[in-house]
Amino acid sequence: MQRKLIVALVASALELYAASVSAQSMTCTQPFTTGPLNPVNGYAETVTDINGISLQICKDPAMCFFDPVVTGNLTSEQAGTGGESFWWLANATLANNSGLDAVLVMAAEATYNTEDPTPGEQLSFTRLRLRIDAPFTGVYTVEYPYGRESFNIELLDAGDEIREVFDISFTPNMLSNTPATGRVGPWLRWTGNDAPAGFIGDGNTPHAVTGSPCGQNYFRITAVDVDGTPLPIGGFDAQGQPINVVETDLFTVQGQLSDNKVQTPLASDRISYARTAGGTQVDAFAVSGAATGVEMRDFVTTTGVSSPVLAAPVALQKETNGSAFSKSQGLVNAPATLPAAMELHGSDATGTTDTTRLVRALTDSVVISQADYNPLTGKLLVLATSSDKVANPALTIEEFGVATGTELDVGGVPPATVTVLSAAGGKETVKVRVTVPQSVIAPNGVAASLLTPTSVQVSWTDRSDNETGFEVVRKVGAVTTVVGTPGAANAAGNELSFVDTTAPDDTLVSYSVRSVLGAEKAESAFSNEVLVPIAAPTLNSVSPVAGNTSTNLRLSWTGSAKAVSYNVYRDNALIRNVTGLTYDDIGLTPSTTYSYRVEAVGANSSTTSNSISGSTTAGSLLNAPTNLAVVAGVTAARPRVIWGDASQGETGYRVSRAAVNVTTLVAGTATVANLAANTTSFSSPALTAQTLYQFTVNAVNGAEAGAAASIYHYQGNLPVARTVRATVRSTGAVANRTPLGQVPVTWQAPATTTAGYANVLGYEVQYCVGASTTCTWTGLVTKTGVTNVNHTYTGLANTLHSFRVRSITAAGFGSAWSVVSATPR
Repeated sequence: MQRKLIVALVASALELYAASVSAQSMTCTQPFTTGPLNPVNGYAETVTDINGISLQICKDPAMCFFDPVVTGNLTSEQAGTGGESFWWLANATLANNSGLDAVLVMAAEATYNTEDPTPGEQLSFTRLRLRIDAPFTGVYTVEYPYGRESFNIELLDAGDEIREVFDISFTPNMLSNTPATGRVGPWLRWTGNDAPAGFIGDGNTPHAVTGSPCGQNYFRITAVDVDGTPLPIGGFDAQGQPINVVETDLFTVQGQLSDNKVQTPLASDRISYARTAGGTQVDAFAVSGAATGVEMRDFVTTTGVSSPVLAAPVALQKETNGSAFSKSQGLVNAPATLPAAMELHGSDATGTTDTTRLVRALTDSVVISQADYNPLTGKLLVLATSSDKVANPALTIEEFGVATGTELDVGGVPPATVTVLSAAGGKETVKVRVTVPQSVIAPNGVAASLLTPTSVQVSWTDRSDNETGFEVVRKVGAVTTVVGTPGAANAAGNELSFVDTTAPDDTLVSYSVRSVLGAEKAESAFSNEVLVPIAAPTLNSVSPVAGNTSTNLRLSWTGSAKAVSYNVYRDNALIRNVTGLTYDDIGLTPSTTYSYRVEAVGANSSTTSNSISGSTTAGSLLNAPTNLAVVAGVTAARPRVIWGDASQGETGYRVSRAAVNVTTLVAGTATVANLAANTTSFSSPALTAQTLYQFTVNAVNGAEAGAAASIYHYQGNLPVARTVRATVRSTGAVANRTPLGQVPVTWQAPATTTAGYANVLGYEVQYCVGASTTCTWTGLVTKTGVTNVNHTYTGLANTLHSFRVRSITAAGFGSAWSVVSATPR
């Protein structure tokens, strides 16, 4: 299907094929808004009309029409549709034996500017199409849900009397301040509750609709002669009078309601592979949010065909800023013929967004090592390599259509850049370098390898016999530094080497070598990259911690300058990752010896320290009590404090009680009670009503005190908020009506004479959809201040909502809820 459309922000075409037709029109359409860009299909997530009906592109074949996936087209495979799909589509037809044949098509459509789905060629538009084959000349008035059109047909033309099409484009992120407009909207939908759940129609069955902003939920044609005489476009009635009005109120409607989730943000530049006889590696490059988990997976087509190369999904590693994902090196069980593509899946752990699936072609990586133009000879030499060392795909210079490695006679005007294309899909573009022939020849075969953890050996083959020396150049990122100047070999073909002992740790480095002859220098291509590991830390001591010598050991070490964190190992098992230079290992067994080492973790590497052993002393195990709670006691004024005994060898328990300022949460003077060992409860003395208390419990062994557990308890009941109202005004002057989707909730503060009034520091407000006895509460809002007694909820649907309010203290203790209900406009 040819999908090339010429669309402006006005009607693209008004096609009138009658021999002589004049037209008049009236429209009542309303604007609509569009959601953010969907990274999967390249279109707006949603289109939302003024009635709040928000639709997403429908891909349910049982409910909607759309083009099927184009097999092998990765853009189509990723989007899940072919060249045409819809947010909304509504059709109506009129046809009879009198020769009238009319079709009305209205849509919000997603397609492409190209024949097949192509990245960057996505096109979104609303469509109004009217086609009428008229049996008589005369004046035809067409009424439809979004307006009225009048046509004067002066000559019949073999069934092509009226053809009218309005295609008006829109883009993502067209919000209420700059909404989208067209010749359709708001969206027609089935009347009543007849539509299937999650849809506004089933896409197949003609049905009565609602939604016309003109009140014209029908398709009607009225025909009269130029003198006003009715034309029998509907035949004749029983009295032989012409029927000049034909209409229908049945429309075929499709549209899927939005699930109110957007796609997880995820973008990917490429997925490439490298392979040698020893194995295959796949590298994925992506960018997403800090809370997003990204996995690389095998490509599965929409028909279920898969060519698995991964043993399991591979999680991409985050950069240190937490927002970007970089190269993931997964172990790949690769067949001789690799799959055409791989997938990236991005998901948010919060579950508030839909998982994003990106399909990217799996290509090799192309590296252009030389693109030199010699102005004396007019020749260009391009050398390149592929990361596929097994298939060795053909490499072609795109601008010339010839293989790399051949000198090209390009005359006196070389290209500014050259692009090398691989038969395996990879490509690279570099600038052409203009070089002047030198009498000294650059070395080749430069290779780098890690000699020791702090030194790199660089080797090369000398191709000159007249150089006076060499310069060894180290590259880190884009920065180059001369790190050595070894003397000349004076004999071509010698294998030479140099050891760099100053390479920065935790860094990828590569090297080139320059042959030097006086002022002339000839430089080789850069070598392979070598990772110099991060400097190892030094573990200095492992010793018991004062006060907890029987269960806690403290490690202290000298760190590495580039470490971002340290992994602590006990008996060769990882127990914690920390950022400081000390760590207390707690909860150990008394009288036990443990072995420790520390591993420095850098941005690119990790290195372990020496090992040191340390021993705990004999003694008690003082842990914080568990499951601390305040429960009912002997009387209402004397609650009981209970806890779980998590210690061993304690001599007793200490319980402290202190009144707490409800505003600042600062505790006053504590009252302490000392209890026997293995005690798990405490009956409090009488507490003052309407007062906030803090209870703290910890085990002791003589002068040694264990970790404590604390809990707040409010003695009494807060006064409730009074006169809670949720008022929606739907009538009266427009300016006095409650805005659409809003419900103002108001209440009165408790009476100042009510016990506990001084402890009320604010309120909590919530709402839910439906009756308060069955709905799920959400939308929690905290209002600070006893006089802050109102809150307005917005963006609510036109259905029954329940609202509740309670007073609270700063520590979060609340009164009973007061509940009301209302229905937003």
